[in-house]
Amino acid sequence: MRMDKKMLVSILCLALLPAVTGCGKTPETMETQTTEAMTEQQETETETEAETETEAETEAETETEAATEETAAETETTAAETQAAAPADTPAQQPAAPVTPTPQDPVPVTPTPQTPTPNESVSDLTFQYNGASITIGDNASAFVAAVPALSNESAPSCYGNGEDIRYIYTDFIVYVWNENENYMTTGIDITGAGASTPKGITIGSTADAVTAAYGTSYTTEGNDYVYTYGDDCNLRFTIMDGVVNYISYNKDL
Repeated sequence: MRMDKKMLVSILCLALLPAVTGCGKTPETMETQTTEAMTEQQETETETEAETETEAETEAETETEAATEETAAETETTAAETQAAAPADTPAQQPAAPVTPTPQDPVPVTPTPQTPTPNESVSDLTFQYNGASITIGDNASAFVAAVPALSNESAPSCYGNGEDIRYIYTDFIVYVWNENENYMTTGIDITGAGASTPKGITIGSTADAVTAAYGTSYTTEGNDYVYTYGDDCNLRFTIMDGVVNYISYNKDL
């Protein structure tokens, strides 16, 4: 049977097709090579991107360092200009350190005892009664003669020679030391409101009235305000409950 020419060619092609496929790459091999090629390409692209990012970071760091150096240089320049512009003789001002006050313990003040100055007015040692007067240390004869006492008492003197005499009145007592007729007045005690000092202080007067009349130059002995005159005479006011209850003129022998 005679074949058509075209048919014959087709048969030959079909006969040759398996041989060509067997000698060349199989589809699986081709796919593997294709995958490997793509993987290599991706790795290459990744490495390229990493290198690009590294270069960018390096450039950024370089720019930052340059900016920092430039800023430092500008700061130094400004400081140098400021120092140069400042007057050479102006001292640097330092902030004053805060001063913390140191607490001080209060120092106790001990009052210095004051010794009263002896009073100079010897007239304070004079006693007056019914127009007659007598002064401590004077002879009592004239006073006793002018103002008779209710009674008198005498005894040997405790001072030595002579005698001690007491002239007793209603509101006061006069003490006399007599030796060789001298009749020296050594004391007067005011015991009642019917007698008073020449400055008006009597039994019942207040302590304020005493200091108003005689001042504050006195010492205290118990309840007594003692005013001193010279070396051996004093005037004593005994204060009880704020008022005078006894007055005494005295002379030491």
